[in-house]
Amino acid sequence: MAAKDRLSRIKQANVATLTRHAKSICHPDAISSELDHLKETFTSLNSYPAYLVSKTIRKTLKNSYPRPKPAPSPIRITIPYHGPVTPQIARLIKNKANIDVTFSSGKSIKTHLQANGRGTSCTSPNPRGGINQIPCNCGHQYIGETLRPLNTILKEHRTSVNKLDQKSAISEHILKNENHNII
Repeated sequence: MAAKDRLSRIKQANVATLTRHAKSICHPDAISSELDHLKETFTSLNSYPAYLVSKTIRKTLKNSYPRPKPAPSPIRITIPYHGPVTPQIARLIKNKANIDVTFSSGKSIKTHLQANGRGTSCTSPNPRGGINQIPCNCGHQYIGETLRPLNTILKEHRTSVNKLDQKSAISEHILKNENHNII
């Protein structure tokens, strides 16, 4: 794709995005003044071609029906974001394996250091988040991941086991196997 054509598409996308945004948040009586403001901003202040702006606004308003959201995939994963290649990888995973991908930010220096010089890993008496492993006396074990405080998760599992309410995989296991206990 030629650079000029690519630039034209970027300009059209900018106009279309702000037109849809104006339509979604403006009162119907104020939409025409907002669109006039967009035209003025794009043409006078940003040197967009007037015909391109007008054509894109008309086309966007004509086709501004809400796009149906795709059904979520049965599997979701989170991968760290590492620059422009990451969305391409996510698109491949979605198209080839029907797996939804979300991004996480990488570890920063802030996540490893505190002002007092101590690291943040497991120094808290009640750490938030992480992987937890709860063994049963039969040898099976429950492994879970959470962003919530660990003692809250353990308390919820104990309560679920005591009530035998099947709100957790652990209580389901104990209910099916009455002589089993979590360690």
